[in-house]
Amino acid sequence: RLGSNETIHVSARFIAATNKDIAEEVKKGNFRKDLFYRLNVMVINLPPLRERQEDIPVLANYFLAKYSERLRKKVTGFSDDALQMLSRHSYAGNVRELENMVERAVVMAKQEVVTSRSLAELSASRADGETDKASGSFAEARKQAVDNFEQSFVVEAMRKHRGNIVAAARDAGMTRQNFQRLVSKHGINADEFRK
Repeated sequence: RLGSNETIHVSARFIAATNKDIAEEVKKGNFRKDLFYRLNVMVINLPPLRERQEDIPVLANYFLAKYSERLRKKVTGFSDDALQMLSRHSYAGNVRELENMVERAVVMAKQEVVTSRSLAELSASRADGETDKASGSFAEARKQAVDNFEQSFVVEAMRKHRGNIVAAARDAGMTRQNFQRLVSKHGINADEFRK
């Protein structure tokens, strides 16, 4: 205890997480060897979120409940389209990126169910080409920037043409098939723009 001269024995376990290869960092001299061996009792390697798509709905619903309660908003779930859209995202920023997306969706929610349209509009409202700073390689960051641009572009075209894919494709200078491919790729439901 603070200010006490009495020794108190405790039993504690430490859990540490990193996105680096600590054994490699020890070899380079960037991480203390003695600390590495103290922490290296049990190692759990967790693949990136983009390789665990089956976890996305569970995590998304967890974050939705967390932020709905914290922000005192009555947001009860995701539409099927919205969950599909979340599952197709590449998550260069891993679980934090998903959490931030869901928090933004709850903050901006105008109805009880988060739809693919509301997710697409949130994504489109972010700065053009912005990627989460936690992205790993250049290729991942580039893919994320292209995905963000495509999604923003399609959402704006769909909003402008009230869900009319043929008109949106024509305005974009694309074939209907190529435009439809982007609509499907990003899980955008044209019907939601026709309301």
